Amino acid sequence: MSKNMTKIKAKVTIVNRANKSLYATWDGKPYEIPLGESIFDEDTALAIKRQNPIHGSASPGTPDLIYKIGIKELGDPCFPIDTSNPRAARSSIERWESLHPSVTVKETA
Repeated sequence: MSKNMTKIKAKVTIVNRANKSLYATWDGKPYEIPLGESIFDEDTALAIKRQNPIHGSASPGTPDLIYKIGIKELGDPCFPIDTSNPRAARSSIERWESLHPSVTVKETA
């Protein structure tokens, strides 16, 4: 690849699963992620996702977290979650667990 050619980054669709706008910073640039779907390059989308986990969703047996952002092209869960209501969020987590039985989520007090 010559110096004048730039690598074209793949675009992906991210879904804000929360019930409010989410925020992230990547490469020194702040982003506001509105409700619903948005298009980002893959590197930025992954950074936004990593910055928006559901706190307490990690399981001791696996490093997997549940995120407020889903990336459609990666097959992430993209159904809505209610982050303002812990019981509703837990219900979403239980639904996610039923779709991914090898990964469990342990609730913390």
